[in-house]
Amino acid sequence: MSTLTSGEDGQIPSDPVRRRALFRALDSFRLYRKQAHFNVTHQRRQKFYALPQEHWKRLANPPFSILAKFDAVDDAIDENSKIANAILKTALKFYGLKASPTEADIDWRDCATPSDLDKARSTINQLYRDWTEAGQSEIVDICDKIFAALEEYCDPYSGHFGSRILVPGFGVGGILDSLRRSKFIVDGNETSIHQIMCYDWVRNCNNFDTPFVVHPFAYNFSNNLTVEQQTSGFSICQPEPMFGSENKRNSSKNNTISEGDFVTLYGSKAKADTYDAVVTVFFIDTAQDVMQYVETVRNCLKTGGVWINAGPLLWHHENSKSRASNTAVRDHLRSDNDHGDYREGNTGSVELTEEEVCLLVEDMGFTLKEREILGSPTGYVQNPDSMFQSLYKISYWVARKKEETAETSVTPGPQWKRKVHDTDEDDEARQAKTVKRRVSLTTSKD
Repeated sequence: MSTLTSGEDGQIPSDPVRRRALFRALDSFRLYRKQAHFNVTHQRRQKFYALPQEHWKRLANPPFSILAKFDAVDDAIDENSKIANAILKTALKFYGLKASPTEADIDWRDCATPSDLDKARSTINQLYRDWTEAGQSEIVDICDKIFAALEEYCDPYSGHFGSRILVPGFGVGGILDSLRRSKFIVDGNETSIHQIMCYDWVRNCNNFDTPFVVHPFAYNFSNNLTVEQQTSGFSICQPEPMFGSENKRNSSKNNTISEGDFVTLYGSKAKADTYDAVVTVFFIDTAQDVMQYVETVRNCLKTGGVWINAGPLLWHHENSKSRASNTAVRDHLRSDNDHGDYREGNTGSVELTEEEVCLLVEDMGFTLKEREILGSPTGYVQNPDSMFQSLYKISYWVARKKEETAETSVTPGPQWKRKVHDTDEDDEARQAKTVKRRVSLTTSKD
């Protein structure tokens, strides 16, 4: 089973935007090693040698051995680069592209942007959280709550194939994979082609003849206790079989992966009343307008279906560029192109409190069955030995979709095209008042 979805059956997308996104993702994994060595250690060596000579010579010798530390970080980068190369090799094979194209071949190289390079770095780091034993501590409590809720509210044997679950924003697939090994039929949705490529590699193409080791903290030179802690490596776990003998009906043909915007894909009439459950983990705060997410979940859920949510509210569009000063927060924050809502007619954004989110969910046709703040705060690709800990309290709730009524009716499909005001006359009057107010303020200042 392949999960790569930018092109059907390995076809390169004809749409120029998707085609460009695909090539940029491929190129970012190709450039991973070169860019990491340059940005992480080469520039630091230059700054180190710019110190007064008597200073850098003292620090270069034991017991400090700063140059040896740079060498250890370079070794960690090389290990991560093996993963980047493996992801690239898998994706190139899927799309029928050559690693070193000639003039007669499609040249996908030399198009990655700085944002793409950062996504490649973040994607590889996230393997720690989803696919290593040490990183499982960040999601194990959340997984336990999700499985318990599914067992209570969903019948795995309903319908012809069983209960169908949707997991939007599945990242590199740890939680998605756990659900797919259960009794349920599970579909995944992800905007980031970087992360879909990574999941495809680790799920389907990694034979683990030679163990892969990820070094998620090597880039970060602040708040480290020791060099060993900074450069620590973690073996990527061998994926368990997805479709065992006890779960034959949960075959690869019944599980799908979609690449693209959640609201656009699952807010359509074609997806109305499709799923028995929607599971969102560290996802709803990626919304520019969270109301669109609520509308979309309501659209694709069957009546009586449940929405299981777990995560913080680090609203990604609230001054994200100035706020992402540490690696742990940057890895949690998605770029504007990932799960973004910069659609035509919707350039605004809003940040709600946890209480306001739950009130909104209830106001838009759901009944909250469970709600709590989980007891243990958790990190997101957080170094547990770091002197600085970025931890999140997790909002967990389960909401059931009510039967459609006049009060709870929500028009299916993307809602950003709807008029904010009742009539064009109302809209013009509002604009006129705004202009008048501005003129008044200007006059007052004069």
